[in-house]
Amino acid sequence: MVADRYGLAEGTAPTGAQYTRFLREAAALHKAGPGASLGTLLPPPLPELPPDTLVSREDVSGLAYSASADITWQLSDAPLPLSELRLSPEDTATLISRRPDLPPAGAPGPGTGPGTASSPESVPDTGSAHSLDLPSGAGASVRAEGHEFRVVPTDGDGDCFFTSVLTGARGQNALSQWAGLDVPGLRGLLHDRLNGSELADALTESSPDPVRTVLDDLRGTYVGPGPVHADADAEWRRFSEAVLSGDTAAWRTLVENSPYPDLLTVAPTPGEARSLGAGGLLTATARHPGLWSSPFGDLIPVALARAADIDLRLVGDDRVIPLNSSGRGGTVH
Repeated sequence: MVADRYGLAEGTAPTGAQYTRFLREAAALHKAGPGASLGTLLPPPLPELPPDTLVSREDVSGLAYSASADITWQLSDAPLPLSELRLSPEDTATLISRRPDLPPAGAPGPGTGPGTASSPESVPDTGSAHSLDLPSGAGASVRAEGHEFRVVPTDGDGDCFFTSVLTGARGQNALSQWAGLDVPGLRGLLHDRLNGSELADALTESSPDPVRTVLDDLRGTYVGPGPVHADADAEWRRFSEAVLSGDTAAWRTLVENSPYPDLLTVAPTPGEARSLGAGGLLTATARHPGLWSSPFGDLIPVALARAADIDLRLVGDDRVIPLNSSGRGGTVH
């Protein structure tokens, strides 16, 4: 009954909190009399937030969000899309109660409406990226900060971000200092700017254990999103403890089966990952396209904006996110 009440997948054991909530609801029904139902006693479901909803660090203060988001906020105070935070349903509800202005008008409740994603992790990866060119030639147009741009599709590979930046810079006649750079050249520039820099060192000092960051990032890959069966959760905990204790075989198993197995070429053991720290792994990611999908790859846009001192602005459907608005080296959307 408890599993049915909360829509849990077959074989998934309810949590203690769900059992407690169910018993409280049952007690309230009993007290209210035979004419009552859960529908009359419980408030309507909270609206869902779109995965691209921008959330600030202050909005989720005290909540449990992803390690990669925590690292990103070490570099920049810019808000992040909700999908990158990987909040639990309970913490998402807390966020909505704090920021009732976040849900779009008329947003459906959970599980309603076409194309509703059950969780941030279920949002499909489109496998592509885009850059913005001047409004000439073919292609869809987008308006941002009073300027009209043409959207230029970019192949969704490990170099897509760097390709988009260079294509956009040339199309917008911006960042003339990079006119002669190709993608490997821009990657090399970022690597050299980060290597031994105060930015990388500060990131290492202020960030969580990078081994735990990888574990947190891959948990959903191994046990799936949402509520997890108690046996699967216990198995994951045992495996995580082995990785955190420095078990090289467990670490290799974890990373080899991840979306970024190339991490083993940089950090073949947990000890070497910790020796490099978050800053060193970010620096290595600047060189390696195979690490783009890692949690350290999530930091590359902010790192490029900060390390190269440029005003890099990400353009969404209806908003612009400045990653380093004080950059003095030029502006590119």
